[in-house]
Amino acid sequence: MTDDDKPVIDLWQQQKPQGFRLTSEEIQMNLEKLESKVRARTRAGYQVCAFLIIAFGTWAFVEHDLLMRLGAVAIIVAMAFLAFQVRRFGRAEKPQVALPSVDHLRNELQRQVDFHRGKRLWSRLLLLYPTGFFFLFAFAHAHPELNWIIRYEIVSMIVIFFVTIPLNLKLARKYQRQIEELDRQQELA
Repeated sequence: MTDDDKPVIDLWQQQKPQGFRLTSEEIQMNLEKLESKVRARTRAGYQVCAFLIIAFGTWAFVEHDLLMRLGAVAIIVAMAFLAFQVRRFGRAEKPQVALPSVDHLRNELQRQVDFHRGKRLWSRLLLLYPTGFFFLFAFAHAHPELNWIIRYEIVSMIVIFFVTIPLNLKLARKYQRQIEELDRQQELA
């Protein structure tokens, strides 16, 4: 190396990389982190659905009031639908290639965006909440002496409903920002 080559080598070493390139290890790490979070939420969703299906199934079997039985069955149907959605969107799809790709990561992020907004979110909410209110109405009809408790439960359901929407939309925005960041970095390549 001559003294004439030194400025060129220094310039070459100081330049910033222009392109975007996630290594397969970085992609794998991002996928594992996402899948770990989704797996934990999926497991919790299954446990809640199973508990509620068993509890309301028992209630429907033991209860003598027909309206309450119908309310319990409606909640069982709603919980089964929720479990179906959790199963469908809670599992990561296996990549078609041996090494994970940016496209696979983007697809998994998009699946989570879809789960937390739009028609999937509203289909859950529009099935779960009316069935819950129907059950509470049936409960109030069968046990009017407990109406004061049922009023608090109705208020609680309304509060939970209005908290559920922003929390799901916040998660959807978070995943959407990650997708946009992947796209932005790829455009720089």
